[in-house]
Amino acid sequence: MANGYANRENEVIVVPKFEADWIESGIKGGAIDYAEKLGQKLVQERFTTSQIRNFYGELKRIQLKGISDTKQRSAFHLLHPKLAYAAKRAERTGGTGANTFKIEILKAHTAVKIDQENSGERFEHFCDLCEAILAFHKAHGGRD
Repeated sequence: MANGYANRENEVIVVPKFEADWIESGIKGGAIDYAEKLGQKLVQERFTTSQIRNFYGELKRIQLKGISDTKQRSAFHLLHPKLAYAAKRAERTGGTGANTFKIEILKAHTAVKIDQENSGERFEHFCDLCEAILAFHKAHGGRD
């Protein structure tokens, strides 16, 4: 319990239902609970920090260049197939976390509606949610 969290491998972790409103109007209390439970579940399902950072690194590159740029919008759309590929590739190691991550992140990805009005703000909320998931994953013992 060095990181402040008990390691309970056999505990059934229930991730709250994703709410698209978190992407539309900002991260709220329910989103934080969602991010923590998802981060915890990903650790339990052997999703590694390296796997999540590959996705997060690409997301940060898009964010730094600005989502209003056409190339970055295309890069955002390409996150979907990249997640699918990473999840399939991770199946070989026996962990189910990559697939769980893909399923949950695609819910938020779809809610961004990148080609509509206020997409920049929704994209920032998406980035915030992903950052929270990464932080909780690490806090709950996510390994490299």
